[in-house]
Amino acid sequence: MEENKEKIENYIEIDPETKKAYTKFDNGYCKFITSERLCRVHRDLGWDCLSNTCKVYPRILNVTPKGMEVSLTFSCREAARLLLSKEIFEVEEIEKENFFLMEPSKVNFLIPKNELRSKIGFYYFELEKTLIDILKNRESSLGNRLEEIRRLIITIKYNDCKDINLKELKEKNLKNLLNEKELENKNSKEEFIFLIKEFIKIKKDISPGFQSELEFLLKNSCGKREINDYIFFRATELVLDKKTLNRLLEQWEPEYDIILENYSLVHVFSKEWFKNMYFSLSSLYLLITFLKLKILLYTDYLQRKLTDEELVEIISTLDNDFRHNEIFFKTSYDYLLEKKYNGLELKETLKIINQFF
Repeated sequence: MEENKEKIENYIEIDPETKKAYTKFDNGYCKFITSERLCRVHRDLGWDCLSNTCKVYPRILNVTPKGMEVSLTFSCREAARLLLSKEIFEVEEIEKENFFLMEPSKVNFLIPKNELRSKIGFYYFELEKTLIDILKNRESSLGNRLEEIRRLIITIKYNDCKDINLKELKEKNLKNLLNEKELENKNSKEEFIFLIKEFIKIKKDISPGFQSELEFLLKNSCGKREINDYIFFRATELVLDKKTLNRLLEQWEPEYDIILENYSLVHVFSKEWFKNMYFSLSSLYLLITFLKLKILLYTDYLQRKLTDEELVEIISTLDNDFRHNEIFFKTSYDYLLEKKYNGLELKETLKIINQFF
């Protein structure tokens, strides 16, 4: 910056009321990021000059009554690469003195120690473990695992968090799923397509500068290309129909389910589960739906199986697009909550989305 005589005002802005400094973003990325995807501050001035947020990145720290929980954000390419691991993710417990990171001046969330039995906070850590156990069960399809979680959250909400036995609920839901032979809803794919278009419209309305590569991929014929050859542009409508969706789904590689599984597992550590279970459930569905759709579109676009580097690129760019856009999740949640799709309740709308898995 000094060599180019650039002003710091080009990179940060000061809130006139709080006097706090915020980094400016350009096309969804911090303006301090170079064309080589390196941080200028870290590269030129060193780790000590980074803000507390950037020193911790890509880790997400949550201080809870049982200790500090550490998870990851996958806009970082090396963090995204971890999702490709075929090993089942495990939760590790380490001693405080072995935790090498700086102590944050501000933590993301703190779960109160004292909660009534009628509040989800009383069951929070048991719920966290239950969600992890469900997602790690690879004997069940990913769609069934997500359906287990959906039913579990619905039951907890229905009972208003009173007299909950999570172990019994988990076993009952799994047994019901194995015994069920529901008839396929012939209109389910059309309903899913409609919902996807609605959520993309929400994303574009919130971020006028949002340029969807998903739309580009759908509008262009297949050919021999590289992943960075696509051109970003704004389209007026997402060209997705039942025939296209069927063709895309036929190209899904079963091993990609592991990426969605790992991505979902890390989402469990979001403390939104404590504050609003339905919001966190809908956010989980939206994140992995768009991740699966993006993987499918690139597979179709390139007409071959994706390389690890291409998968890392897809994961990190999607996470960057959506994780830093809390308004998108809130607006989408309101859309679901207000029964804007055919008057269906949120839990039923999520069931339609679940058929994508």
